[in-house]
Amino acid sequence: MLNTKRPLLVVYVLFLLLLSMFTARTVISDTFKVFREGVVRDLQGIAEKQAEVIGKYLENEKKNIKVAAYDLHRYYAKSDYMEALEYLVSVQNIYHYKEAFVANTAGNVVLSSDVDNARTNISSRQYFQKAKNGETFISDIIGSEVPIENENGQLELGMPTMFVSTPILNANAQILGVLVFRIDINQINTLMFKMNATDTAEIYLINKDGYMLTESRFTDALELGGLIEKRTTLELAVINPKTNSLTLAAKKCIAGGKGFNDSGYGYMDYRGTRVLGYWIFSRKTGVKAGGKRKNLWGTALKFLS
Repeated sequence: MLNTKRPLLVVYVLFLLLLSMFTARTVISDTFKVFREGVVRDLQGIAEKQAEVIGKYLENEKKNIKVAAYDLHRYYAKSDYMEALEYLVSVQNIYHYKEAFVANTAGNVVLSSDVDNARTNISSRQYFQKAKNGETFISDIIGSEVPIENENGQLELGMPTMFVSTPILNANAQILGVLVFRIDINQINTLMFKMNATDTAEIYLINKDGYMLTESRFTDALELGGLIEKRTTLELAVINPKTNSLTLAAKKCIAGGKGFNDSGYGYMDYRGTRVLGYWIFSRKTGVKAGGKRKNLWGTALKFLS
């Protein structure tokens, strides 16, 4: 009679081994899924709070310039330019603007806290045209068309800059001119949450073309790698280096809405690293452009997997 105990024992052991491997794999998969869901929930909360902070900041800037324009019209209406200039300088110092200036209805700058900007014409600038039409307007972050002070205290052409503008009205609601503040972009960088809990997480803003509007926490490494020259703002496009196209988060964010990559193990970021991330689309208040998603900011937050 054949002894079948040994073969049966081997089969039983193999069965237990395969069952253990399957169970372990299932447990690991389920554990990672729970971990990923927890991370995404955290990222979502942080990204939405960051978008809220930036939104409130922009709304406050619009309120500030409206108040300043109301106060300023008393001097401007009676051509008391000396007191008007003193008022401009005081507002600039209080709110830490790069520059404060006034243009007449023809777009000629008649008052400026920066003497080098006086007597220039801004009639072609969007922020002037919007304000002249009665709107309180916040521009995109763009490269400066005149040299302004950079991080090192040196004058630099093309420095990232941003404007808020509003009409100056008389008592009859007629437009006397346009008040403009040049916002210090560092003010926005200071509002960005510092993701110091890990060595890898970061949060940043992008524009409609996928370029960063704030500074990456990896700026030094990006500069050493030749991806940027001075800063990530307006220099670094959020591109997947393996596909040479915008990252998944950037594409989804620009397309509108909010979300995360809910399949696989994250997506490839602009450094060629696989990450978990969350993105949220945010249109600047009051900006519309024929239904197209122009003049938008997106918030992207990522956590390396």
